[in-house]
Amino acid sequence: MRMVPMARADIPAAAAMEATVPGGWSAVQLADELAAAGGFQFACRDRAGDCLGYICGRLAAGEAEILKIAVRPSHRRQGLGLALLGHVLSWLGGQGAVCCFLEVRQSNHAARALYQKAGFQVVGARRNYYRQPSEDALLLRRDIEQRPPEANRQDRVEMLA
Repeated sequence: MRMVPMARADIPAAAAMEATVPGGWSAVQLADELAAAGGFQFACRDRAGDCLGYICGRLAAGEAEILKIAVRPSHRRQGLGLALLGHVLSWLGGQGAVCCFLEVRQSNHAARALYQKAGFQVVGARRNYYRQPSEDALLLRRDIEQRPPEANRQDRVEMLA
């Protein structure tokens, strides 16, 4: 598996992943995110170059926010989500970020377990944050270990068991 900056060619695969979840982003929204100032986007590709998952967010003033993380349904529960998070957290450490935030549906126990495994902790809640259906969000935060920028050159990851 390789972690690489997300490209426009990854949008169809990402949009297909988004179509499997409530409130998923459209191809137009994904393209807009690729062009966003202060944004970061990475795709995980297999040996054939197919996009198996992606993660995107924003970085400003030393704080990061993960906006989306998605994995192809056929590749879920194989460690890919944790690998994406690990890659981004390491990359953010090389960019000077000191912490990272994200929101998760209160009922999304699989995602909550993933984020807990990655070191995120609940720091608050946002009432009625989500639509389709309406639901509260939990606000999670994780401190980021600072790394020298050259540590970000590694783009291959081992799949976690």
